[in-house]
Amino acid sequence: SIDPTPEGLQRLRSTVSRMKTIGQPQATMRRIEEAMGPQVITVTGVPVDSYFARVMVAADIRMKRLAMNFEESPVAGMPSFLEIMKAGASGMQNMLPRWWLAPDYDPLLTDADRLSWEIRGSGVQCMTETDFLTENGTTQRGVDRGSKAAQRWAQTMTAKYEELASRDSVFAQLRNIMDLAVVAALIEKEGLLQRAGLELPR
Repeated sequence: SIDPTPEGLQRLRSTVSRMKTIGQPQATMRRIEEAMGPQVITVTGVPVDSYFARVMVAADIRMKRLAMNFEESPVAGMPSFLEIMKAGASGMQNMLPRWWLAPDYDPLLTDADRLSWEIRGSGVQCMTETDFLTENGTTQRGVDRGSKAAQRWAQTMTAKYEELASRDSVFAQLRNIMDLAVVAALIEKEGLLQRAGLELPR
């Protein structure tokens, strides 16, 4: 999770309260970036110094930079969130969309003996929801599933993920570690190590 500090949220609210429209996306994002300042990265579920953690954080940062127009997309047909957003004053004041990348697999294919398995599906999808920026500068998480603009950007990110992965290795690595997590869960659930008489080193 990558989250702004309470002080950053206070500055953000003050900044966006003076905005009437998005205006020029690059200039708007520079103002928002300066207002929010450094953010806090939290990693759970895996060791914070692991390769798994580094890939998750790197992919999350890169995705958010693409969404907020800090970096130009390396693939065609993928505008930033700001480029597709049409907001009035009220939309700007409470604008705090969140995106994250989640596994997206079809049911695994297996043989009759349940010894051979095939991972199927695209592997990764982009999800979104909207946080609400309150009067005192705090956030209410997951108020709704996201604005139409945020949903459209998430859908575009999902549709373009395969192409992005071919252009930016961090997205390919993220899909690889998601595959690894699925395989690890499969081995555990099906007891495949015991069935193969194999013990892995700790």
